Amino acid sequence: MAQPESVAITIHPPSTEDNVMGASRSDDIDTLYQLIGEDVDVWDRINMRKFVDTPLHIAAAAGHTYFAMEMMYLQPSFATKLNKDGLSTLHLALQNGHTRFVLSLLKINGSLVSVKGKMGYTPLHYLVMKETDGDLLTEFLNDYPDCIHHVTSRDETALHVAARNNQTALKVLLRWLRRTNNSIARCRKNESLTLRTGMIIRLIKDLRVDIKAINSKSSTALDILNGQAQGDYNINIKKCVDILRHGDGLKASARKIPLFCLEVICQCAYELRVMPADSGNALLVVATLC
Repeated sequence: MAQPESVAITIHPPSTEDNVMGASRSDDIDTLYQLIGEDVDVWDRINMRKFVDTPLHIAAAAGHTYFAMEMMYLQPSFATKLNKDGLSTLHLALQNGHTRFVLSLLKINGSLVSVKGKMGYTPLHYLVMKETDGDLLTEFLNDYPDCIHHVTSRDETALHVAARNNQTALKVLLRWLRRTNNSIARCRKNESLTLRTGMIIRLIKDLRVDIKAINSKSSTALDILNGQAQGDYNINIKKCVDILRHGDGLKASARKIPLFCLEVICQCAYELRVMPADSGNALLVVATLC
């Protein structure tokens, strides 16, 4: 009777790359340095691949802050690499809810706040999709205020994304815009801006405006609108000004609209013009309730 042929099975030991990934998953910094000592070219081999989950991606997904900081010092280029899903380390961390982790890495390299991933999303776009901690959102905006101007490949700011996905984040964004007197529209000077005048007119008609109320700069709603009319971009608000000058045309039965809501509308002129109806309505509703 013929004997069955034996089959030789060769077992290859894990590569250094595999071991580094394992160290990243287990948050083992000592093993990381041991592996570097054994194979100093390991970073170059990983870095040669265009779209890859680097050890920094693994640490980011798990929220291993100190391991990730070591990686940032050892191989800074990993922080800007995208994986096969179009995500950088910061995108991946925010997708997994590790906002404090991201703030720690940004202290090492603040320019990472501008890294764009899939569909042109920056870290702020991912942050406002899920984060509900108002303090963390505000801290992020205070530390990196210019990121409010970042747009996706569809020309959407964080306001667009928050209006669709996260009402809590939208409230924080609007309150932050109010407190800092920041204006998204100011970064659009090279574009022809036309405010949705009809939307503002309907809002003013449907909500009773305290025409004499003043803000922290002693400006009334009329002052704000007049100031916008004389700004650097084209906003037609003549009808809005006329309505404010003739308060008897407002519905006496409707409740008052907060003065800063008008400020927000003027600041976000571009956003309201290009937003889908649902997102625009959400922004206006939340602005009124803030």
